[in-house]
Amino acid sequence: MLCVWWDMNGMIYWELLGSKSTLATAVYSQQLDRVAEATAYDKIDQSFKSWVVLPHPVYNPDLASSDYHLFQDLQLELDEQHLEKDEDVKNWLKNYFDQKPRIFFERGIRSLPTKWAQVMYNNGEYFE
Repeated sequence: MLCVWWDMNGMIYWELLGSKSTLATAVYSQQLDRVAEATAYDKIDQSFKSWVVLPHPVYNPDLASSDYHLFQDLQLELDEQHLEKDEDVKNWLKNYFDQKPRIFFERGIRSLPTKWAQVMYNNGEYFE
């Protein structure tokens, strides 16, 4: 399982869990600690005060930028790969993320308002 955190500037943190791992609360909490270490968390904390929370369905992959943007592109690239060892997968992912231009990540984040409007227009139903 690939866990990712990214913003408009690129990949913040990613971690590949073992094939038999699950994302339990303890694992997720540890990951969040590592993400906080990789970011200027105190600046993010301050910006939360000016955010407006918008209504949205509990979970909708149309609103998950990793689902509709990053993972679709990643899958296209992976379709051509034959990686057998975990280390090969990790190295391939590192190269994939390192080679993605900033504009790729920026497009994914900037498309969120349009995606949100489409989801709300469709009453939370999935769309293509």
